[in-house]
Amino acid sequence: MQHVAATAPAGYRSLARLWLAAEQAGAGQGDAAAATWNALADDRAADPLLRELANLLWAQQNLDKGDPAQVEAQLRPLVALGNPWHQIAQEYMALLFIRTGQKDLARKTLQVLAADATAPVELRNRADGLLNQLGG
Repeated sequence: MQHVAATAPAGYRSLARLWLAAEQAGAGQGDAAAATWNALADDRAADPLLRELANLLWAQQNLDKGDPAQVEAQLRPLVALGNPWHQIAQEYMALLFIRTGQKDLARKTLQVLAADATAPVELRNRADGLLNQLGG
């Protein structure tokens, strides 16, 4: 997979990088996975949607242990309305707010997500469940 990630045409190279990073993360090689996601995110030849996905996956990997400021910086552009990843990025941002003790911000973010009729039902249900755990 590393060979494909390094030498294939842009589209295949991007997909191979996503696959490789997932393998690295699954094998406990967090630094290698982060480097692979970052390489894709920085690749101007890659599809912007896949570049943003790399940023989202990096943030997901670092939600519970990474530097909160870095994770927030990675998520901030993705939560913007119109971004195809904004709903899942909102969920991750709410989880980051919970982690950092910002429960009011988490509640507000989850309320918006739970009320978003365009969000997948599973995502809205998770937002409702987290809201219930946070007391509203």
